[in-house]
Amino acid sequence: MEGDPGIIHGPRKQRIMGHLFKSRFIIGAFLLLPMAFIALELVLNPLANPVKELLIDTGETASRILIFSLWLTPLQKFFPHWKFLSLLQRHKRLIGLSVFGYVLLHFSLYLIERKGFLEMIGDLGRIFILCGMGSFVILLLMAATSSNRMVRRLGAKKWKRLHQGVYAVAILVLAHMLLKEKTDPLEAWLLFLPLGAVETLRLLRWFFRGNAK
Repeated sequence: MEGDPGIIHGPRKQRIMGHLFKSRFIIGAFLLLPMAFIALELVLNPLANPVKELLIDTGETASRILIFSLWLTPLQKFFPHWKFLSLLQRHKRLIGLSVFGYVLLHFSLYLIERKGFLEMIGDLGRIFILCGMGSFVILLLMAATSSNRMVRRLGAKKWKRLHQGVYAVAILVLAHMLLKEKTDPLEAWLLFLPLGAVETLRLLRWFFRGNAK
């Protein structure tokens, strides 16, 4: 019995998926989709305070892409035969830069809403703002050192150590979301807790393996 001719099977399907996930252009387009949806929503449903809405949406988008990028490594460990995960790993730098792009936009909108740096300085006494600023500074350092040239200049070990700061970013972003006034903490926990549990298990596994040797 022959399969449905409209459905792509076997090697051909794998080739198509491979081409999709290898393309930086396609991955970049997917990463820009949230911004397109945000813009479309603002056009279709104009709001009294669009800057505030954009501030919230860009922050949420940055958090989700950050968590997505951090899931790639544990998922690849658990499902080594899923080829698309290894292909996505090749674009991890691009994904990380998109996180920084959304965070930079989020920070710029915050400055617009607060009407400049003086108001921002006054906000530094609020813990959730400090957490947000800390995550922005770390991401800025990571974006500035993301090129192959900087890998060679810093050396692979130093570069890797610096870019492991993404885990500190995740903790700071979680704190930023939890401590912000008038927000539901459930969304933050649903976003970060599963990843935290998996990373803790990975850390314990590494620790006990090391002791066993």
